[in-house]
Amino acid sequence: MHLSLLFLISFLFFFMRLYLLSRLSLLFELCFAHLIFLSVVAGPGLPLPAPSDPSSSSSLSEDSFKLEVLSEPFPEALIISTIKSDEVSLKNRIKSLENQDCIFLMDKAKGEYWTEIKKCPGSKFENRDLQIRERKHSCFSLFQQVLSQEPDLAKNSPYNPTKAFINFFSEKRDELDNGDKKKDELGRQKEFDSAGRDRKEIEFLGRVEQDIRKYRSDSIYIKQILRWVII
Repeated sequence: MHLSLLFLISFLFFFMRLYLLSRLSLLFELCFAHLIFLSVVAGPGLPLPAPSDPSSSSSLSEDSFKLEVLSEPFPEALIISTIKSDEVSLKNRIKSLENQDCIFLMDKAKGEYWTEIKKCPGSKFENRDLQIRERKHSCFSLFQQVLSQEPDLAKNSPYNPTKAFINFFSEKRDELDNGDKKKDELGRQKEFDSAGRDRKEIEFLGRVEQDIRKYRSDSIYIKQILRWVII
């Protein structure tokens, strides 16, 4: 009887051991799977930033400063670029007048005026002279528009409209050249320089253009050009 009881107890412990081992194995598998899941979701950790090296930072700033200095254009290059840009602008303006058969370039063959200007690069006189020709051409274009809209103006004029227009501005320039004088401190006559007379002529042409554009056939300058009004 004692043997059977002992056998029963040992058999019971054997089954308890198997049960505990199976439970522990299952628990271990669950824990292991959970750890794998967390490692996949979390991913690898971000690396810590490396400590900055003061010498390398200083070297980078010096290199960037050198690059900025080298990339800046030299004054000579800027001057050359400006001169070329001005030349292109003048050339295009002259070509525009030539293409429109400007009567104020009739004394020049095509390309001749530009050749003359190139001989004196950077001269302000050429720019003023071109401005005067451009302003006269603009006034003449408006003048022709008015005459085309009201042809009786030209018919009733005692003069050829184109010649009258040219003579009108020639007389105004003569007035500036001969009569635009002032006295100095000693009462002596002192002539304005050519640049001053050019500026006065450009201003006058601007007033004529604005007046014709605004008043059309009623412009006082239209009447003066066609000699309806004594100048």
